[in-house]
Amino acid sequence: GRFARFERCSLDADPPAGMQFARSFGGVRFTDCRFQNANVAFTEFCFDAVVENCEFEVRGTRQLTNVIIAGNSCGDLTFRHNRIRAQDVAMIFDPVSDIHSQKHGGGGTIVVADNEIECSSQVRVFGFPKSSRISLERNRVEVSEPNR
Repeated sequence: GRFARFERCSLDADPPAGMQFARSFGGVRFTDCRFQNANVAFTEFCFDAVVENCEFEVRGTRQLTNVIIAGNSCGDLTFRHNRIRAQDVAMIFDPVSDIHSQKHGGGGTIVVADNEIECSSQVRVFGFPKSSRISLERNRVEVSEPNR
């Protein structure tokens, strides 16, 4: 698929669920959207995707363990100016969940910049490996102790 644009949309999942763009999907844009117990996943060679000015409120489950998947096979992905509040997830930005036989990264930079993230101390925020194609800039992370 190509050129999907979502502006000022609400994506509410009950039960919590993920939403995947895969198999060389390109030109996806989420702008000013609200994700309630839903994530967004870019896998299997997706390219040219932007998620900006969006709000994520995610309570993880066994089926929903991350907030944003930016798969290793993908490139030219941008996540900017988002507000993310997550609890009971394993990871906020997950680069691992992709084609497991894929050995090399996709072309193009993955930009994660100017996001505000709130989560508990058990949550891994950035799972990205050290790479010249990953750009992490000016993200603010607020960590709290989990409720007991």
